[in-house]
Amino acid sequence: MNMGRAYCNLGLAHLALGNLETSLECQKYFLAIAHMVKHLPGKFRALGNIGDVLIKMGEVEEAVKMYQRQLSFARQSHDRGMEAAAYGALGLGHRLLRCFDKALGYHTQELTLRQEMGDLKGECRAHGNLGAVHMSLGNYTNAMKCYQEQLERAKELKDNAVEAQAFGNLGIARLNMAHYEDAIGYLEQQLATLEQLSTPTATLDKPKAIQEPATPRWTIRNVASGKQFFSIFSCYGFLQVTSLTGKTLDPVNRKLSNIPRLLLVVQLGLHPE
Repeated sequence: MNMGRAYCNLGLAHLALGNLETSLECQKYFLAIAHMVKHLPGKFRALGNIGDVLIKMGEVEEAVKMYQRQLSFARQSHDRGMEAAAYGALGLGHRLLRCFDKALGYHTQELTLRQEMGDLKGECRAHGNLGAVHMSLGNYTNAMKCYQEQLERAKELKDNAVEAQAFGNLGIARLNMAHYEDAIGYLEQQLATLEQLSTPTATLDKPKAIQEPATPRWTIRNVASGKQFFSIFSCYGFLQVTSLTGKTLDPVNRKLSNIPRLLLVVQLGLHPE
């Protein structure tokens, strides 16, 4: 499998560079090698990688087919971890296809398996996934419940990055519910939590779950500090609160003072997908 792993890593590198066709070709070689040597975990990973590249290429229906094959392999091997991962991928694919009922079903199965396995990190991720679907449906109360569970699991894990993500999710959910003071409270807690991070671990994979379906997704490139990015994202929330209420709030003034020094980071670091 050494050759297969080499193709896998090469494909991931090309994916990071945006060379999608080359990345897809490498992952297909990885799959062929894993199939030839009958290496089930390799086949599972290769199918997931192929699906992820297809998502980037906008071929979501084809990606879902890859994730379905993943699920079949996971069930054959009776590996609940792989099965939960496949459910998560299928949930994401169907969310992108706007098949929200199916997405809820898959993410619910993902959550159930993670809970049965005692996988706190996976459970935390599943709660976030369910919250994202409810946000897409406009079910903000249900989304709040999911994000509260995500926050509790993150606190159990003592994972500040995920905890900050959950606070941001809660803030945007409250914003959509027109509970502006509550939204400010959660976004304040997000910033306070991010100040405890010592490494730039925050990426836009985390806040993308809180965006509306029509909102452009973004990726970060050349951003020196993940905390800076989340400061921008939270300031964006405060700006929305200010415009919607029509009044200036003291917390807004404090946090918006961060914007001028971060504008260069926005220009250099944010690119639409």
